[in-house]
Amino acid sequence: MIIKKILNNNYGVMFTVFCLSFGYSTAQAGTTENGSAGSDTGLFKVVEKELSSLADEFLAEATLNKKFVYFRLKKYLRAKPHIYGAAFAFAPERKKSSPYVYRSGIKFVKKDLNDSYEYESHDWYASPVKHGQAVWSDPYFDEGGGEAWMKTYSIPLYSDKGKKMLIGVITSDVLIAPEQLK
Repeated sequence: MIIKKILNNNYGVMFTVFCLSFGYSTAQAGTTENGSAGSDTGLFKVVEKELSSLADEFLAEATLNKKFVYFRLKKYLRAKPHIYGAAFAFAPERKKSSPYVYRSGIKFVKKDLNDSYEYESHDWYASPVKHGQAVWSDPYFDEGGGEAWMKTYSIPLYSDKGKKMLIGVITSDVLIAPEQLK
């Protein structure tokens, strides 16, 4: 019961386990005592590499549908305890949908961000599409999504068949401690 309470209320345990399993101290990994991302770039570099691998898997998938996306995002989060949430936002001209999975204690919650807000106007989607490359967002409170302070790493995905067309944007969210917002 006490372990469940810790896991329900403190993501720091997950970050510490991750850091120790990869031979990092939490300072080296860029996390604070409560498990949120610190100003150091260690954790951010790990997230960039991991999301790039997931992006490659999505690009290799012949047919991207919501069922596959939810399944793959949940599997990704299970293997990455340092990542709070992950989404795949389809290009609106293809499909108006953004499957999102995030942590709530020891459970995973899935939702379509399109039901909460116009995702294509948010920085985590608009900036990588505008610049045509992966970007980190500034810290923000994800109202209607993960309901937490976070930074999001986003990678735009393009088809390589003929004319370069946007497929969507894949993301990973890292929690940010409130003291980092000052």
